[in-house]
Amino acid sequence: MKSRFSLYGTPIITINNENYRGRRDLYLRHEFNGFELNPMFENGALENLYYLWRRPVHLETVEIERSKDGEPIGQKSLLHSFDGKNHKIETGE
Repeated sequence: MKSRFSLYGTPIITINNENYRGRRDLYLRHEFNGFELNPMFENGALENLYYLWRRPVHLETVEIERSKDGEPIGQKSLLHSFDGKNHKIETGE
């Protein structure tokens, strides 16, 4: 049932703020629907958005925390950022 509403893996990402922290940084928010973003694409997506925006880019998302045996035990908010040189991941905001 969940996959019926997931757009078949296409994430929904919206612009939350185009002047984040008053520095014209782009702040995006992933609408978490039970599926995490694919980490293989996150860095490249942020780099490409930086290329277009020419300012740091930030992406808020959710990561599912798992027990040692792989069972979901909770969620945590993450902020992925790219400033043109370095990638940074912070927990929460």
